[in-house]
Amino acid sequence: MNAKNKKLALRLLKRLFEGSQIEGVLFGTVKQLLIKQGGSYRGQIYLNLASSWMVVDALPDPLPSGEDDFPDLSEEEELSVICSLRHQTISKLELGNNHPHLILTLENGAIFLLNGIHYGYECWQAGVSGNSGENSLVVATPGGDLAVWLPRGFE
Repeated sequence: MNAKNKKLALRLLKRLFEGSQIEGVLFGTVKQLLIKQGGSYRGQIYLNLASSWMVVDALPDPLPSGEDDFPDLSEEEELSVICSLRHQTISKLELGNNHPHLILTLENGAIFLLNGIHYGYECWQAGVSGNSGENSLVVATPGGDLAVWLPRGFE
């Protein structure tokens, strides 16, 4: 994983997600978590769940090495878990060391862990939609790297 991209991605993702709440889910080809932020961003903050994920009380050691290391949930089970996360505040955001797994620690102590490594597709995308002036996007690319698009004036 490119160290510079990881550093930029972490800065942007922390700004978007830390202190924000999981507000809901949008259904489509890929489920999308909708995030409500009280900060300065206009538009809808989102997280596309294009890969496997799990909610745990403590991070596994070592972290999963790919898609096959995550539980296989039915759609009903996934929705039940996502609904249980509604209105939870994201207190901490991290990225895995070896793979761009997205790690969200919630105010209730639960940890949302999203796979970040697959060789055939993007595992997740996080950004802001509905605001043409803000080009904020982070993508876990095929092969386990990150692509980052920053808004103008991002420091």
